[in-house]
Parts: sequence; structure tokens; C-alpha cells
Amino acid sequence: MLYKEWLNEWLAVCVKPTVKQRTYEKYERICRKHLLSLENYRLDELTAPVLQTFVAKKTSCLSPNTVNVITTRESLSS
Repeated sequence: MLYKEWLNEWLAVCVKPTVKQRTYEKYERICRKHLLSLENYRLDELTAPVLQTFVAKKTSCLSPNTVNVITTRESLSS
């Protein structure tokens, strides 16, 4: 399964039924804007080095707070 397939399923099944519409839209926007570089990885290819590279690239061009928002669900819901 590709990460983008898993992410779409997670948004539809786990997020949408449990949050307000605006929160869902925020999750969806963050996924679309910031996680595109990971979307064609198979889930088993998302290793620690791949994710560390992703975070390092994001950290080089975004604030630490923004990186925190796009990498943790707790931050997404605030």
C-alpha cells in the first residue's frame, strides 16, 4: 500500500468522523501541502532514515513549530 492511499484512508476513516469539519479541512490541507514528497512511498519503505531526511528538509525551510505541526497529530488538532 502506498503512503498516499493509507493517508487518504486515515483521513476518511479515522479523522473525518471524529473531528469538526474545519479541523478535518486543516488536516487535509496539511497533508496535501506538506506530505506530498512521501506520497509515492510504500508503507514498508518509510524507514527512519527516509523520515529523518523528510524532517531535515522541512526543518531547513520551515519554522520548528510548523515542522512540529506537520509531524504530530497532537499539533494538528490544536
